[in-house]
Amino acid sequence: MPHSQQYSDPQIYTVGWICAISTEFTAAKAFLEEQHARPSVVAQHDNNNYALGTIGGHNIVIAVLPNGEYGIASAAIVARDMLHSFPNVRIGLMVGIGGGAPSPRQDIRLGDVVVSSRHGGRGGIFQYDFGKAVQNQDDAFQYSGHLNQPPTLLRTAVEALESYYEMEGHTLSANVDKVLQLRKRLQNKFSRPSPRSDRLYLSTVIHPNSSDTCESLCGDDPALLISRNQRGEEEDDPKIHYGLIASANQLVKDSNLRDKLATEHGVLCFEMEAAGLINHFPCLVVRGICDYSDSHKSKDWQGFAAMMAAAYTSDLLRQITPTEVEGERRLSAVLVSLQEDVARLRQDVCQIKIVTAALDNEQHISSLHNWLSPADPSSNAITARSRRHNRSGTWFLEGDVLDEWDKGTRQHLWLHGMAGCGKTILCSTIIDSLDNHETSRTIKFFFDFNDTRKQTVDSLIRSLVWQLYRTEEGMTSELNKLYEACDKGRNQPGIDILSKCLHSMMQLFPRVNVIIDALDECIARNDLLCWMEDLDAIDKDISLYVNARLGSDPRFTSKRTPQDLIGQICLKVGNGADGVFRWATCQLDNLATCDSPRSIKEALNDLPRDLNETYRRILQDMRPELKQKGFQLLRFLVYADKPLTVAEAKDVLATHIETVPHHFDIERRLFVDEDLLRYCPGLIMITTSSYVDWRFKGYPSKRTVEREQKEVHLAHFSVKEYLLREHEFQIMTASVQMVNTCLAYLKDSHAGCLDRPFTNQATEVLFDYARLAEACDNVAEGLLSLFRVNGSIDLFQKHLDIINASNCSSPTIYFTCKAGLPRVLTSLFKERVSAGHGSPLEGNEWALDAATSKGYQEIIEVLLENGASPNGSGEPSPLAVASRNGQEGIVELLLDHGADVHSGDDVTQRLDPLVAAAENGHIKIVILLIDRGTNVLTSRNKFNEDALLVAAANDDEDMVRLLLGHGAGESTGDDVHSLALHIASSNGNQAIVSLLLENCIEFLPEHFREDHPLYAASSSGHGQVVKLLLDHGDRLHIDSSCIQSALLALSGNNQENIKRLLVEHLSKLTTDGCQAQRPSLFSAAVAGDKKTVELLLLEGANPNTHENRDGVLCYVLASAAYAGNQEIVQILLDNGADVNAVDGSGETAVYKAVLGQHGEVARILLGRGADIGIGASSIEYCIKHQLADMKQIIVERAPHADTGWVIC
Repeated sequence: MPHSQQYSDPQIYTVGWICAISTEFTAAKAFLEEQHARPSVVAQHDNNNYALGTIGGHNIVIAVLPNGEYGIASAAIVARDMLHSFPNVRIGLMVGIGGGAPSPRQDIRLGDVVVSSRHGGRGGIFQYDFGKAVQNQDDAFQYSGHLNQPPTLLRTAVEALESYYEMEGHTLSANVDKVLQLRKRLQNKFSRPSPRSDRLYLSTVIHPNSSDTCESLCGDDPALLISRNQRGEEEDDPKIHYGLIASANQLVKDSNLRDKLATEHGVLCFEMEAAGLINHFPCLVVRGICDYSDSHKSKDWQGFAAMMAAAYTSDLLRQITPTEVEGERRLSAVLVSLQEDVARLRQDVCQIKIVTAALDNEQHISSLHNWLSPADPSSNAITARSRRHNRSGTWFLEGDVLDEWDKGTRQHLWLHGMAGCGKTILCSTIIDSLDNHETSRTIKFFFDFNDTRKQTVDSLIRSLVWQLYRTEEGMTSELNKLYEACDKGRNQPGIDILSKCLHSMMQLFPRVNVIIDALDECIARNDLLCWMEDLDAIDKDISLYVNARLGSDPRFTSKRTPQDLIGQICLKVGNGADGVFRWATCQLDNLATCDSPRSIKEALNDLPRDLNETYRRILQDMRPELKQKGFQLLRFLVYADKPLTVAEAKDVLATHIETVPHHFDIERRLFVDEDLLRYCPGLIMITTSSYVDWRFKGYPSKRTVEREQKEVHLAHFSVKEYLLREHEFQIMTASVQMVNTCLAYLKDSHAGCLDRPFTNQATEVLFDYARLAEACDNVAEGLLSLFRVNGSIDLFQKHLDIINASNCSSPTIYFTCKAGLPRVLTSLFKERVSAGHGSPLEGNEWALDAATSKGYQEIIEVLLENGASPNGSGEPSPLAVASRNGQEGIVELLLDHGADVHSGDDVTQRLDPLVAAAENGHIKIVILLIDRGTNVLTSRNKFNEDALLVAAANDDEDMVRLLLGHGAGESTGDDVHSLALHIASSNGNQAIVSLLLENCIEFLPEHFREDHPLYAASSSGHGQVVKLLLDHGDRLHIDSSCIQSALLALSGNNQENIKRLLVEHLSKLTTDGCQAQRPSLFSAAVAGDKKTVELLLLEGANPNTHENRDGVLCYVLASAAYAGNQEIVQILLDNGADVNAVDGSGETAVYKAVLGQHGEVARILLGRGADIGIGASSIEYCIKHQLADMKQIIVERAPHADTGWVIC
């Protein structure tokens, strides 16, 4: 591009363009048509780096965030400094890369572009980390705060460019290629990567914690990828999307969060800067998609994505003329006016917020600390440091071993030596050295046999988690989520959950050093080693683990294993693991059972190839008399939602389902907890976890009582993965076996025996898996047998807390429906009828509600065939629930049995079937309901909204068209049509607005007492919608006050086309155009809306117009002078305004200017002939109020005026 030295004056730059990283900065500069010299001067303390140039005739200043700084705050600072140095910037752009949020509704791919656009009541940017948590509500986090929209000029340009692209397509890829041809050194980094590298993995596929590529680690297995069709020739590729961009201070690498926000809020893209800009630097945000906001992030697409965003922005700027930009208010002026308006309030609120936030944060941290109870390692470190001599350990710090570890050549370093040789002191030296590293965090723990709080793996993990929480602000979310998941600290997490939390927190930082001292003082060394094997980084140091295990495991040390044999184990197990730590652990467990040197050698010569073969052998080698019981226990560990306690596991093994009758035999309950391991050797482990015993809550001192319990877990996640592939553990087989076990155990549990620890877990598993297992005859009969026992159903009510069961005459029937058991339900009905108990559904109206809530169509069929009322127990009706959930088959079934298509009389609970289906986009169900007689006009939800209104609010054009085609536009007698039109106008949905205007009969004046659709469309910058509404002005009762409100909403915006439409329509409203235009001219003049004033005057508005305000005659010129609007005053004078007109208070325009202390306005008026001798005395006012500067202006401009005062 040409480089010019001509333009370096900061005053000429009107477009501000901000980038977050250097890649975006490079792409932006590449699209400059001409590059200017750097500015000769910038504001004091402005540390931004700028590039200056032109695109489409616009003078543009481009700034980039400081290297390594991201997020909301950094972006806001860069924008602030830019506006100080370049005060004439009038429109803002935030352009760069972002993470896509693809969904079934939005086919977003790498290289596509997302443009911020109004969606769902938000202005284009959604700050998803700003809100409040609300207890006991379905949506526990409520997003709050309101972010500004881009300037209207930019929104209009986006609409125009979108329309052009729709008709002609875009050439952005070709434009990028042209730029790269001119700058060939950029081609390697900024060209479009191969389409094969655009992989969208399933949300369940997590990229391992490795720097290796997805191609090598995650692969191209279609089973792991979301299938997407190749884009056709008629489609743009890459594609431009318009909608909501999510912004926060965190980098999103979480596909679950991505999918949640995409589904619930329509988010298209994630980034980290816009929320900090939009309220202080009103701008349009443009993002090229470089990844999918998941764990598979890479930088391969960043260059091309940045280029695409810059290419789109270049096209966008060519839609706007430089004169249009000049007509916009300076962003710095916008900021000043906003700041002045809210300064006092903000100061007060900020002080309150600071104090409140500090108190809340202190309280939250205190609650977390009390809940986690972490041991403090600092006391041990201080003690060791006090015993350390100067330069002690320097030899180690300067040695190669620590250097290799520090560089990552080896990831684990084991310091070992005799007791008392100084390992702890050396540890303190290493810790102090690592604490000076700015790019890493060091966490530490000292096992201590003198302190019971520092002797377990649980205490180790709690301490490490707390240290990370307190040292790095960005890591707080993981522990906060765990605290919430534990019912705000009422429950305690187990070691597994704590470990996952620690791992997640460690992954949020580039490097975390973990220092653990005195491993030999941990009272559960095997637990410690098991925990260490789960750390991702340990894979490359398996041989170190093998050595440690052989030296500490009593099963090896007690045998006095010869050193040469120890060496063979280290060689074959340590080197044969191929990076799989779990494999090495299993082989050591197996070798530990060998009873002679020969058996160890034989085992070493026959090691399994991999984990799968290892697990196959373990299952194959299970003792025959224990195998079936072992499988029985493993099924619960694989499928149960909660881990089994040791007591529960013992009772599982003591429940016999191998012989008939199935039964629980308490005399077969194991004595010793560890004997459980014999049934599943190498596949399970026993751990200790803490929990809160709520029976003692509040006694004796309002404190909870913490208990410990032993739990049985699968030894590793790979065990579960292997078992799920085995026939014996397939879901159907496992369901039958688990349900039979639960049935046998629960047969007499209702009798009140306290010694039945498995009861709670058994009821939950039975409820979860009975539906799958019911197809088996003996399971169905077993369920019936259990339900026939008096009091048995009380177990389910007690342990599952099933709502509404107590309202039924037969809780058994309710439970059966809730669990989805059609065979059992049919049998129960037959029994009740044959026993002469009358209708099986008498008093059981809630049963249909239960089945509908779960979507169990077979249950609903059984209920309806046996005489159940299709309307259920009340509100919401089964039909409404099924309609909302999109269950077409159930809706049709209920309608076939006479379900009432209308909602009930209870307005507070009303869920109307038609409105619910329309709101959720279930068009087939809407058609079905209408065909069955639903009245589209009278169907309302509890908010008195009809189907047409909710469809319009959701921008569902097809649904709106369908409803209108079935009479939804006929007279309703209320304002729902007006509300629908208002929402569609605000959303800018031209198609829906047009449909409503064509088909809706009734728009009454009283329906528009609040905001008019015209106001909504104008304020949102939707020009085409404004034109549509004005074309139907008579039907919509658009009068001069309505247009005045719309024009007032546009004050400060350069929506010339919309203003022209409004002004032209205003002049047609009455025979006296001036009369109609008078209020609008006053409002525009006072608001400083230059364009509207010019348009009104052009249409014939009287520059000497006056109004009666509060009983006083006021002239428009005087009002503009009092407001200090210089340009407006000039325009009015140029169009013939009387400079000496006297208002009802005897005041002239110049007096008003003095009153408002607007010196420049006074100069203009005096220069145009204002006579200070007419009306109230300006000089007198200046002297009285000691306005020396204003008095001087008057004296300079009218030195000979007859004021009656001596000027001195």
